[in-house]
This record gives sequence, C-alpha cells and structure tokens, in this order.
Amino acid sequence: MLMEKQYIGQCEIPNMTIRYYMIKQGIYYGVELVEEQRDKLICMSELISEVAEVALSLAEKLFKNNVTTITLTDIIDDWIG
Repeated sequence: MLMEKQYIGQCEIPNMTIRYYMIKQGIYYGVELVEEQRDKLICMSELISEVAEVALSLAEKLFKNNVTTITLTDIIDDWIG
C-alpha cells in the first residue's frame, strides 16, 4: 500500500542522524522515524489516528525532543493512553 510522507525535521546526535515524518496510509495518519547510523538505516513507523493534526502534533513533539526509535513505541503508548 502506498504511504505518503511529510518531512518534519532532523536532528544530529553523536553517531546518528534522525529524520522525522508525518505519514499517511489510506485514511490513517501517523509518524515515522528514520535513524541513520554509519552503515545502517533503521526505520520505525506507527499509524495512530484518522486526523492529520493529531499525527502532525505528535511528529513535531518527537522532533523537538529528539526521540529515537528505541523509545518511540513507549512514547506513543503513553501519548494515546
């Protein structure tokens, strides 16, 4: 299935670059993080809402706080719950 991405921003932390996106797949919106570490790329995405503004708000907060893929699932669980 086709996925659309809207670039939010990127942060540089030691040995890693993280890019943040709001994504859309079908009628659902979510967030995606892409971590680039030396010779590997790690991607993690979660669809969270049928409302674009909800996903955009979360993506912007993740970017502002330099969230990594390791903690993304826990943060989304807390944010939705």
